[in-house]
Amino acid sequence: MPDDDEQDVWSLYEVPAEPISQESIWNGARQIIDLFPEEPELAASTRADKALEEGDLAGFALWSRITKAVTELVRGKPEGPTAIN
Repeated sequence: MPDDDEQDVWSLYEVPAEPISQESIWNGARQIIDLFPEEPELAASTRADKALEEGDLAGFALWSRITKAVTELVRGKPEGPTAIN
């Protein structure tokens, strides 16, 4: 067990003690799609890149997960000649 003087490794990187639920990730992905319907993947990945540039590893991890969820949701919506309905 760490001493009181030792800092928790996660706090060094501002990572929340409790992980963000997958449900929250999907909700965030849906919000990005609603806010940026033309290029939701670009919007999410831009936020991930910005977090990484700022050294925000927790933010980068969060936005990377949201970007993956956005990609999965967008793939589920075919457009043009590949659309069935």
